[in-house]
Amino acid sequence: MRLVFTLLLGLAMLVSYASQIDHSVYKVSGQVVEKESGESIPYATLIFKSDSVNVKKMFASDVSGYFTLELTETGNYILTVSAVGNKEVTIPVTVSEEKTDLGKIEMEGGVALNEVTVTAQKTLVKVEPDKIVYNMEADPEAQANSAMEMLRKVPLITVDAEENITLNGQSNFKVLMNGKSSTMLATNLKEVLKSFPANTIKDIEVITNPSSKYDAEGIGGIINIITAKKTISGYNGSIGAGVDSRGSFNWNTYLAMKINKFSFS
Repeated sequence: MRLVFTLLLGLAMLVSYASQIDHSVYKVSGQVVEKESGESIPYATLIFKSDSVNVKKMFASDVSGYFTLELTETGNYILTVSAVGNKEVTIPVTVSEEKTDLGKIEMEGGVALNEVTVTAQKTLVKVEPDKIVYNMEADPEAQANSAMEMLRKVPLITVDAEENITLNGQSNFKVLMNGKSSTMLATNLKEVLKSFPANTIKDIEVITNPSSKYDAEGIGGIINIITAKKTISGYNGSIGAGVDSRGSFNWNTYLAMKINKFSFS
């Protein structure tokens, strides 16, 4: 009984301590526009980091150039904005209040040069005629998060508090893995994405206008997960667990193996 009482007392102290932790969220927002015309720049790549580089986040603006970033700490930060055909912009940002509005961030058009050598961060979002591609390998947060967490950053995809996924405001969409249907994704999408390490993904393609072969299925769009190709045999996996302030408990596990030409996950 003494052991049980000690454990209960320790748990009560832990819950009390957790309730005192500051969970303040500081939001930074703005819009990326062209300096000459004032028109918005869609899917610009933004890199937000602290002076000491302890905090580094990479994300993209939406189709209208707007962006919102949530931070857990105040302080001085540096914001770098890049977009194809425009000069890179770097501005200092001081976060001291719950909401920081940076207004319109103007970008100048690029200058044509005879010969240049460019060393730069990979573009996070690439817009193609029939799809939008989110480069997961270019995002440093992919190294520590699950596919579900990273899906929140992909343009046109929304993940709510209950982890319900919508594509362009619709719940009627199809999820493919390397261009092929997967029974595992079709029947247990949430759990698979929560246990799927984002660092094994190369790109996430968002196709809002699927080809005619999907029309009969009533598909409002397609999310195609492109995994990173491995040329050697081996395996990797992960296991995790968590608990939130409401008392909900969750756990997940993932294992992938490659033996010669055969892959399993």
